[in-house]
Amino acid sequence: MPTARNDLGVSTMLRAEAVGVPGKRRFRLVVEAERGSAEVWIEKEQLSALALSLKQAIDEMGDRRPSEEAAPPSASAREPRFDFKASSLGLSYDEAAGRFGIQAATPEDAEAKTATLVFWVTRDQAERMADEALEVVAAGRPFCPLCHGPMDPDGHLCPMSNGHGPIDEHL
Repeated sequence: MPTARNDLGVSTMLRAEAVGVPGKRRFRLVVEAERGSAEVWIEKEQLSALALSLKQAIDEMGDRRPSEEAAPPSASAREPRFDFKASSLGLSYDEAAGRFGIQAATPEDAEAKTATLVFWVTRDQAERMADEALEVVAAGRPFCPLCHGPMDPDGHLCPMSNGHGPIDEHL
C-alpha cells in the first residue's frame, strides 16, 4: 500500500480548537509551519490524550530546556494547506533540537493511499497547546458520575442506573 508523507517542518503556530456546540463539537489542531499549514481533525479523546502525553513528557523533562526557536515566519507558510482527518496520532521528541514531533495518519485502507502529516513544535508551543487543549476538552458536556458517558443538558439515562430515571449533573 503506497504511503504519502507530508513534513511541514517546524511550527510557527499551533492551536487546539473545538468547532460547534457541546454534544456536536468537532476537534482539530491548527498548525502553521515553515513548509505549509494544516487543520488536523481528531477525536476529543485523541486531543485529550495528546495534551496529557505532552504534559507528562514536559514534567519528566524538568528544568532541562534546550534553546527554543520557532521557525521564522515565511511566505511559504500558507502553501500547501492540508485539511486532514487523522485516525491516529504519534508523539516523538528530538532531544538534539529540543522539539516534539507530532505525526498524524489517515485510516489505513487496503485500496487507498495512507497519508501521514508530520510537524515539529517547541516545548513552549507544546505546553501552551496542551493547556489550551485541556480547556477545550473540559468545556464540553459534563460526564456521568456512574458510567462516565457524556450527559446532555436535559439529563442522562444512565445504563448503570438500570433505567431508574434520569441522572443530572448535581448527583
